Amino acid sequence: MQNSINLALVLVFCGCTCGFANGDFLRVSVDCPKPDGNGTLVTVDEKPNGYESRITTSYIDGRVDKIAVANSEDGLNFRDQFMLSRSASAGTKEAPAFRAFEDRANELLRFFCLAEPAAKQRYLDLLQANRALLHQQKAP
Repeated sequence: MQNSINLALVLVFCGCTCGFANGDFLRVSVDCPKPDGNGTLVTVDEKPNGYESRITTSYIDGRVDKIAVANSEDGLNFRDQFMLSRSASAGTKEAPAFRAFEDRANELLRFFCLAEPAAKQRYLDLLQANRALLHQQKAP
């Protein structure tokens, strides 16, 4: 039962789908912040057409400080789309968006970065399978 729950969570967090619509991305990489609660959590999601989306979440003392979202058409050159910060979004219309990104990042941090080695390896295997599937989709 626990393995079924873990697999379901992996599929949810990876954004896996059976078919590819124009808006579907597959998670292809995750880089975790330092264990001391400082650093960045970086996720990269890719579409079958090669477009990528990168979300960089900066942590200071274990709390989300800034979130930056960037896109790339070639997978190499990322263009910043927007940035949210805790201090600038507090009390503004950006606060709900900041909290949503913060919640998403903290869940991934707990689910992946702080996971037991076996669970982390299963997630890494799934990321590798996502990359292989995307390369297969791109092949003529």
